[in-house]
Amino acid sequence: ALWKQYKKLRSNMVGIADEFGKQLFDELNYQQEARNCERFADMYGDLPDIFVPSVYTNLTTRRVLVQEWVVGEKGPWVEDGERMLSVGIACSVKQLLQKGFFHADPHKGNLLKTDDGKLAYLDFGMMTSVSAKNRYGLIGTVLGLQNKDVGLVVNSLRDLGFLADETKVDVLVPALEQALDESTDPGEGASSLNFTRLNEKIQDISYLLEFRIPPFYSLVVRTLTILEGLALGVDSSFRLIRDGSPYIYREILTSPEPELQQLMKRVLVTPDGKRINWAQLEQLLSLSRVAQSGSLQQLKEAREMTDLRRKYSGEAEKASEWSIDLTADVLSFITSDAGSFLREPLVNECVRPLTPSA
Repeated sequence: ALWKQYKKLRSNMVGIADEFGKQLFDELNYQQEARNCERFADMYGDLPDIFVPSVYTNLTTRRVLVQEWVVGEKGPWVEDGERMLSVGIACSVKQLLQKGFFHADPHKGNLLKTDDGKLAYLDFGMMTSVSAKNRYGLIGTVLGLQNKDVGLVVNSLRDLGFLADETKVDVLVPALEQALDESTDPGEGASSLNFTRLNEKIQDISYLLEFRIPPFYSLVVRTLTILEGLALGVDSSFRLIRDGSPYIYREILTSPEPELQQLMKRVLVTPDGKRINWAQLEQLLSLSRVAQSGSLQQLKEAREMTDLRRKYSGEAEKASEWSIDLTADVLSFITSDAGSFLREPLVNECVRPLTPSA
């Protein structure tokens, strides 16, 4: 308590310590690890290019874990590394933002490339869950950053428990902008956000503002930092938020959950609710298509659209070219359950030219 007061820490240090303590003791309980493995397999084992070893619960005890033997190569992978990275990003986004149950220790020793080219997960001792509320908060933060919607960022950070309700927004916004600016690589105007560096800047801000680190975030950021480090071994220009955004958008655009539809409505519909932000819809669908392709080369080509440095520096963003495929994607999304919130503003846009002006 004295150290927390001396350092002016506002985070729940006991909660953070408890979270790590729980993970430590769970790792020593192999029956719990076996249950984690089975749950992970149920949620993600059927995904293309993902392999989860079987666990033999009838032979497993608290001190002995018996699992299927996996033959494979540890990452980073020289051959086929970019495809494996793409598979890993897609699975990680699904874990963190769709299901909320994720592998919290994805270092290279726990990820293998199998002989048939699948990504195998090992060691299910350190797992954690993220509540639906926190998942929506994380998604809202990413959407707010990508769309320069500081209000959405602040609201999402409040929902996540980073900010108190009485936080002074006029102090927070410039500090966040500076943290974003200092977390990008100097030099090229289109350089991008470095997640590890941003985490350090957020830690700095916590001493200056009413900024707290919620217990769940400690494991999330540890996991994301490990993933980014592994990815950098395959692609030295990789940035987790920038290169993970297409996969995040794919999850959001295919989800019928009301909370996610409200977030998308804020991004894709004007404040008066009468018009669609066609440029933003086009961009999100284009990025979602990139994630669907699974091609890291296409992901690299799309980086300008997810480059926070470009967005916040005032540089003109590169517009994507409309095509038959993109038009089909727009129509498919608007007619889907996930895109139902766009139908009313679409009708308004169609009717408005026919309405006599006052």
